[in-house]
Amino acid sequence: MFRNYLAAALRNLSRNRLYAGVTILGLTVAFASAILIGLYLRHELTYDRFIPGHERDYLINQSISTNGKPPFEMDSSSTVLAQDLKANFPQIELVARLANPGFPPTLRHGDVSVTEQSFLWADPEIFRILPLPTVAGDLAHALDAPDAVVLTRAEARKLFGKDAPLGEQLLVNGVAMRVAAVIEDLPSNTHLAAEAFGSSRAPGSFIHQLEKAGYSANANYTYVQLKPGVSRESAQAAIDLFAQRRLMPILQSINPDAKLSGYKVVFIPFENGRPAGPARDILSGFLAPDERVSYGRPVGVTLGPDGSLLVADDVGDCIWRVSAA
Repeated sequence: MFRNYLAAALRNLSRNRLYAGVTILGLTVAFASAILIGLYLRHELTYDRFIPGHERDYLINQSISTNGKPPFEMDSSSTVLAQDLKANFPQIELVARLANPGFPPTLRHGDVSVTEQSFLWADPEIFRILPLPTVAGDLAHALDAPDAVVLTRAEARKLFGKDAPLGEQLLVNGVAMRVAAVIEDLPSNTHLAAEAFGSSRAPGSFIHQLEKAGYSANANYTYVQLKPGVSRESAQAAIDLFAQRRLMPILQSINPDAKLSGYKVVFIPFENGRPAGPARDILSGFLAPDERVSYGRPVGVTLGPDGSLLVADDVGDCIWRVSAA
């Protein structure tokens, strides 16, 4: 019976080749599209799900509204917020911070030198909140020492030529540190984008420097792990109340008239490592005349290949190019 059906189907295909070809091609494209869509959805829906205990892990963000303008969201937060969270919230089990150093540090081992764009300073507790897959070392306590660094497998191979260079020395901007652990390379479906992590307890840590600025600096990422049984909603309500009662008075005292400061790019001449003249405005006009509303915010500066100045604007979502007239 099956042979008869098969023979009839093949004869029908041979008599209607164009129709059969279009039909088969359409089915092929449809199945391929369905598979690709399924893989994409799986990729997105499993974002950061490879981290054990991710259900209790949260990134603190801020919603800031000024002068009646619509609020905007920031994933970064104040460096000293972590201390207040530890002291005031029994619902929180662990708190840790990550911070981009601003200017990428130079990592050196022997003759290998790398300017690492994906370097982060991290509190020792970060890998207890985010226990990433480990290649070698005690990851949970890897950053306890002030001279400790954690590398991905790819970074370890790039710098040392092997997977587990535990205990070996690495110079970070000329400062000797040691490899305390190696983690697996991070997958694409994670918000983490790092190849190396340095202990925040290091004297040159950017987190250590930011702590001196108090609540006026919002340049790191604060992670919390809730205690078992604590709901996100209850923790959120408590943090919102804390922000209103404790943080708002602090922020208002820092800038009581709500005027914005900075928001321009300046040039300062130097001689022998010291300022040799007054600052000159290179790019301005980001603030309204009353200095309460910003049209843009310069957040990064670099030189283009033609010598022009490239300025990233994260409010206007653009890059300004400044060149000589």
